[in-house]
Amino acid sequence: MAGPRKQRTEPFDILPGLFMNETARGAKRRWRDGDNTRWYDGLPEKMNGFQELIVRAEDDEDTDPGRRYRGRARSCLEWDSLDGQHWFAFGTHCKLYLVGNDLLYDITPVRRTSTMVDGFATQIDSDLVTVTDPMHDANDGDHVRFFGATEVGGVTIEGEYRVVSVIDLDNYTVRAASLAIGTAVGGGTVRVEYDLPCGLETDGTLAGYGTGPYGEGTYGTERENSTFGGFARVWSLDNWGEDLLASPNGETLFVWERRLGPSSRAKYVSGAPANIEHMLVGPDDRHVIAFGANLASTGRQDKMFVRWCVGDDYQQWLATGQNDAGSKRLDIGSRLISALKTRQGILIWSDKGLYWLSVVGGQNVYAIESMGESLELISKRAAVDVRGTVYMMTTTEFFMWDGVLAPLPCDVREYIFGTPDLPGINRLAQSKVHCTHVQEFNEVRWEFPAGDSLENNRVAIYNTVERCWYVSSMAREAYADRGKAFGFPVGLSGGRIWLHENGVNAGVDDVDQQPVALPAFLESYESEYGAGEYTQLLNHLIPDFKRLTGSVQVTVFGRDYPGASRRSISAGEVTASTERIDSRFRGRQVGLRVESSEVGDDWRMGQWRTIAGPIGAR
Repeated sequence: MAGPRKQRTEPFDILPGLFMNETARGAKRRWRDGDNTRWYDGLPEKMNGFQELIVRAEDDEDTDPGRRYRGRARSCLEWDSLDGQHWFAFGTHCKLYLVGNDLLYDITPVRRTSTMVDGFATQIDSDLVTVTDPMHDANDGDHVRFFGATEVGGVTIEGEYRVVSVIDLDNYTVRAASLAIGTAVGGGTVRVEYDLPCGLETDGTLAGYGTGPYGEGTYGTERENSTFGGFARVWSLDNWGEDLLASPNGETLFVWERRLGPSSRAKYVSGAPANIEHMLVGPDDRHVIAFGANLASTGRQDKMFVRWCVGDDYQQWLATGQNDAGSKRLDIGSRLISALKTRQGILIWSDKGLYWLSVVGGQNVYAIESMGESLELISKRAAVDVRGTVYMMTTTEFFMWDGVLAPLPCDVREYIFGTPDLPGINRLAQSKVHCTHVQEFNEVRWEFPAGDSLENNRVAIYNTVERCWYVSSMAREAYADRGKAFGFPVGLSGGRIWLHENGVNAGVDDVDQQPVALPAFLESYESEYGAGEYTQLLNHLIPDFKRLTGSVQVTVFGRDYPGASRRSISAGEVTASTERIDSRFRGRQVGLRVESSEVGDDWRMGQWRTIAGPIGAR
């Protein structure tokens, strides 16, 4: 808006991306705030919306309104089987799921089966049912299934239930669908299946039966509070040909086999390490690599220990002189956090160091070399490879790696990490940060929890082509780029599967199934005449939209001094036919806000022009 002391038309020339780390005056020629707006080919536009994918269980009727997954999703994977079927798997803190042909399959491993005889006890007018199954080894919140039960006390306990509370080693309670009409014991002969126990939903301390090292504490006593720290459950997922390999942190390795059908459960892999912090399939002749695994010699877990199986055989992990299984202990740090396949090899992060794993072939298979000390990766899913360059979020900064580690300047750093006045990432839940590359828009997006939220509620996005940052409130527990399984990027949140870049709205309302608006806005810096020595009068705004469906609302704001209170006026509505809007606003510093908030709104914006001039003396 700078110019000589007369009214004139000026381009409101603003660079791509948001710059949220400066003051309103200092962020010159930048958009200083925004939401759900991206830059593509140099122009800002409203992000596309999303719709829910309605999935059914295999035995659901066609009229079923939809099926929700259980737990909080932390990781996902898409791959194809040999018959051309597209599969999508994801893991929550309690379950492992598979989606194929819009059917949702629970493939969570079964840890134990048993047979009970008259193991249910009811109390009249209560929906809590006591289950007696000696040595059940269940914890509160675990999932259990009963088959073949008969009525007891007016209720029938059949199908899947959550453990409400554990009474002791032999007894626990579940909640029936209705109140019992009598006090009774019965149920007949029942087959029982216990799923793999739920992991932590959020970082904290472990509790329940079996907590802590073997032999420590009193046997048969549930730990209500312990000193054993634990991390939120995050599954490592990778495909083994057409099969799925899965490992939740701290547990062993599981496999789902395509030949057994989608209704089959993932199974324990015999011979695999009992505890694995992270897992992936190596970029060679199919060696499964376990990070933070058990030592073969002692069986105890060492979170800095790396092991790999015999090539093409994930059941053989014991190294001999006749096979190529192997292992190596790394030294910088106390635990391995994650690993990522790149074009040239594998990056490995510990809590203090960075390592490079390369394929050397032969019986040695891999070589691992230290790249020195490094800042701690903030979560297991906080890095992604984009055409040979790795983008990563650490506990305090962003970095990129293309053979050399270098800082990645972040223009929205305060939005992410916070300031004394603006809460940033919730450190109690930072292990839930999830990074994805969205190829179509050249975006690397980090979902993260901020403020008091224990789940992801913000998104920070770096555009690798425009080399700018922006943000979104469309946060998900986990996110995957567009693939063949659905044809859209996939977001997982709140038990629902969302198809993104799909329409312009935020799904539909749960009550009346009507579309919900997806709001978006941009807010500029506050411009001045010269060095701010003049008060300026803004008379008119001339919009420029390449695409505008519906409308946008325009607000002009400003102040006379950086420390003064901000004033604002509504400049009106802009539609596709709007040529000019009138707005008489006075101030030494003047800015512009453009926003949309109605169902069906969509826009792609060019360069605004202003008609303004200085008034008054210096």
